[in-house]
Amino acid sequence: MIPFSSFTPRMWAAVVLTGLGVLFGIISLASTSWNDLSTSTIGLWKICTVSRSTCIDSSIILTDAMKVGRALVLLGFLAWLVILILLFVYFFKLDLRMILGAMITGIVCASLMVLGAILWTTGIHEFLSWGYYLCYLSAILAAALAGDLFQIRKQLLTVGNIATTSSSTTTTVHTQHVVVG
Repeated sequence: MIPFSSFTPRMWAAVVLTGLGVLFGIISLASTSWNDLSTSTIGLWKICTVSRSTCIDSSIILTDAMKVGRALVLLGFLAWLVILILLFVYFFKLDLRMILGAMITGIVCASLMVLGAILWTTGIHEFLSWGYYLCYLSAILAAALAGDLFQIRKQLLTVGNIATTSSSTTTTVHTQHVVVG
């Protein structure tokens, strides 16, 4: 396990980006404010009156494209959970493959959430509200996390002696820096 005292600023950034991305994803998924109309608010799962006194299932008014968008946003959020697990495993096992997996999953997560939000707007493209924009913010954080993880992996591979765990054996990788003049 990596002790917290030896976390680099990039590692702390990865932790913060992941935490905020998951938080914004949860709020966006649970929100009933993807669209604010004069008499009601529409979320991925429910339509509520403005006073929130009555809510019904939103599936009755959603187009097929909006339902696909909702599914993609949900899959994007599940990708956030996979990232969380991969980073957790990395911090305990120090296996660089977990960083690579989290990096790729971050790109997939961002793509799914953006595509889902775009498909949502095919049905109701007016009066978009904060729940919709939090989905985009979560996607942006996933893309930023992927970039941060790329830099962490690159830094770890160029530092020198890196131990990576493969099954039950440990392999030590030695790198040399050659300057061509």
